[in-house]
Amino acid sequence: FRWHDGDSARTAFHRRLSALRDAEPLLRSGSVDAAVDVDVVAGDPDRVTAYERAAEASDGSGGEAPESRDRLLVVVNFDTEPATVVVPDRFERELFAGEPVDDGCVVEDVAVLA
Repeated sequence: FRWHDGDSARTAFHRRLSALRDAEPLLRSGSVDAAVDVDVVAGDPDRVTAYERAAEASDGSGGEAPESRDRLLVVVNFDTEPATVVVPDRFERELFAGEPVDDGCVVEDVAVLA
């Protein structure tokens, strides 16, 4: 398979996703809280889904790894057009784009919020 002949933009996108997964332990482990309602204010709400990744509950043994975050919100847009979503106030930063979340978060493909 000749990887270098592929779509370079798609390859870059997947590398960024992989780097974010490596940087955020909750994207590798922890619980997945089923679909979370986000308010889609622009775009097709039928093509947007969201879920939360949460730190596992402590068993009190003190052996859990220290993590800077206990919850992440992942928003996926399956449409070809961007969607704008309003997310709960506890999520202040979009990690994939590296931008703060103000009145709404524009999701082209995926957004990971902390």
